[in-house]
Amino acid sequence: MEELTQLQKSVPFLEKNEELEILDIIKNNGFEIVDGGETGMVMQKTADSFGNPFFLGELLVVRAEVKLGNATGYGMTLCGNEGSALIMACADAAFSSGDSVFIKLLMEKMGPAMKRQKDRLKAEMDMTSATKVNFGLMVEG
Repeated sequence: MEELTQLQKSVPFLEKNEELEILDIIKNNGFEIVDGGETGMVMQKTADSFGNPFFLGELLVVRAEVKLGNATGYGMTLCGNEGSALIMACADAAFSSGDSVFIKLLMEKMGPAMKRQKDRLKAEMDMTSATKVNFGLMVEG
């Protein structure tokens, strides 16, 4: 399941041509699209500084549902990207069904997006660590 999680985290980093190529592959691999991209809103709930529930606002999402044999897959993405939701749903169904051929193909096609996601995470971590304050070096006054 770690591969599925990594793959799903990388979907937003797909370039449009990569997304279209994967969607073409999906069409030719026996997936039945049950719901190909229903748009909706979800309320984002968080906690305020006292730990009380706080509703931050609504987020635009697209959800998709697909079937692959007896397995059902679900995907949901932010900002109305139907293609990304379908890719996530197909990945979920492929991992649920154990379709190793499609999983291997999908992991191969997602490789560049996975690298971009890892590079961005590393850059963000480097930036955060560069601004870290070392309180042990501060002199007491």
